[in-house]
Amino acid sequence: MSQLKSIFGAGWLKDIADNFAALAPIGTVYGNGVRRTARAVFDASSGAAIGAHGTGVSIPANAIIVGGVVDVNTTFADGVADAATIAISVKGANDIITATAIATGTSWDAGLHAIIPKNNTPEVTGIKIGTAAKEITVTVAGVALTAGKMNIYLDYYEGDATE
Repeated sequence: MSQLKSIFGAGWLKDIADNFAALAPIGTVYGNGVRRTARAVFDASSGAAIGAHGTGVSIPANAIIVGGVVDVNTTFADGVADAATIAISVKGANDIITATAIATGTSWDAGLHAIIPKNNTPEVTGIKIGTAAKEITVTVAGVALTAGKMNIYLDYYEGDATE
């Protein structure tokens, strides 16, 4: 790492910018890494048809998902005896939360809910993304949703390609 500049009077803003450049972005070098969290929202308050719904948030290529949580802010409903199922995936079907009917009162009621990758067992439940980034996807099946909102938090480490 290069020498950091002292911050004094004139030109201090440029000196600060130069210091940040000298430090390099976190996660671009080996050493002390940073655990990152991807946050996506899925809001069915204005309806959500049957099918896959991309969240617009992706996990980077080669990342290793090691945990997270789903925070259901508004309980999901479908207007038909809660027959709809919801699943969350990134790399493959059901890899974050397996398709579960909202009638079961588990993952789709208001509150915090566990996901499949567990922080304490990454060698068993962790998910390693391949060579292309993958979008967090929510899949609705059976019946379209009429209500519900959740925030999805996935904790991951930046990884290297597997050879």
